[in-house]
Amino acid sequence: MKKRHRFMAGKGLKDVTALNKCSACGRAKRAHVLCPYCVQSIRRWFSTGFRSRQETEVGKEEFYERYNEERRIQGKEPIDRLVEEEDSEKARARAKAKSA
Repeated sequence: MKKRHRFMAGKGLKDVTALNKCSACGRAKRAHVLCPYCVQSIRRWFSTGFRSRQETEVGKEEFYERYNEERRIQGKEPIDRLVEEEDSEKARARAKAKSA
C-alpha cells in the first residue's frame, strides 16, 4: 500500500490522474483547468497596467526621487530606496512565517 493511499484513506479522495503540461510555461497542471502560474502572471500583468519590468523600475525610481526631493524641502533625511525595499521584504517574510 502506498503512503499516499494511507494519507487519503477514509476521506473519499482519489489520485489526480488527469495531469497535463502547460503549453505556455511547461509546468504540470490539471487537464481542462488553467495553469495557476500563467494565471498569476496574467493577473500581475493586469495589475501593473501592461507595463514591463523596466518601466515599473523607472517609475519606482522617479517616485523615490520626487519623494526624497519633498523630504529635502521639509528638512528631513532622504530615504534610500534599496534599504526601504529590503525592509518591506523582511516584513513580508516575517508575516508569512507567522501565518504558516
